[in-house]
Amino acid sequence: MPQMPACGLNLSGGLQGRITPEGGCPGRFFTSRRYDIDNGTMTIFDGENLPLGRLAAGEDGFTGRAETGEAITLTRALYE
Repeated sequence: MPQMPACGLNLSGGLQGRITPEGGCPGRFFTSRRYDIDNGTMTIFDGENLPLGRLAAGEDGFTGRAETGEAITLTRALYE
């Protein structure tokens, strides 16, 4: 499978919150609008409340699959 491009998603909130995509997101992730975290699993939803992907918590972030089957990884970027 080809390497997918990275994109920025700004998350605000706690276990449930809003997402603001920065642009350049592959697939439908440019439509990300909110997330829920339940029992260590993050689900990302679009503006129509349809799931875009599900990710499990790990040591360095979240990993999982998009609803279309592509592997996805969510890590925290630190800005100085």
